[in-house]
Amino acid sequence: MWIYSVLPMLYIQVNAMSGFCEIKNMSLIKFQLIFMVISVCLTVLTALALKNIRRTLMEAGRSPFKLEILFYRLLIISVGISLPHICYLLGQFYDTYNVALVKLVLRTVSIIFSTLWVYSPKTFRTWNDLICSAFKSKPETRVITEKPKKKTLLKALIPKIFKNGGIPHLGPVTKV
Repeated sequence: MWIYSVLPMLYIQVNAMSGFCEIKNMSLIKFQLIFMVISVCLTVLTALALKNIRRTLMEAGRSPFKLEILFYRLLIISVGISLPHICYLLGQFYDTYNVALVKLVLRTVSIIFSTLWVYSPKTFRTWNDLICSAFKSKPETRVITEKPKKKTLLKALIPKIFKNGGIPHLGPVTKV
């Protein structure tokens, strides 16, 4: 399957109006369209499997709340990615100015939805905690006998990244 992903590299052209790279070979566009239809079918099968898991959880008396959140999030993101991309691929068969503008909008919508999966509120909270912890100093006193080393950003972030990794917290250092 990975071999087929290299083939479009031979037929890539840059769209001067949008700045996006596009494939102009019709057989590769048809292949991408078939691949997207297969992806949509797999998404539907995944949704059915999650629905069966939800029913099993409810029969066992457990709360499916987190599973429902995941289910709706997957649904919104997969529709938001696949529908504009399929319409974009269908628009590749026509080469007019109006279709080019619609393709640009569809591509942008698809990109926005694909970034929604990565940039969730939890991701922002994690990065905020990670970055802010590097600049905050906790009131911790340690006794040292060596010359104190400078606290760098990397040394401050490592304990936060590997919370239980056995790396001590690098708080303010005082000499006794």
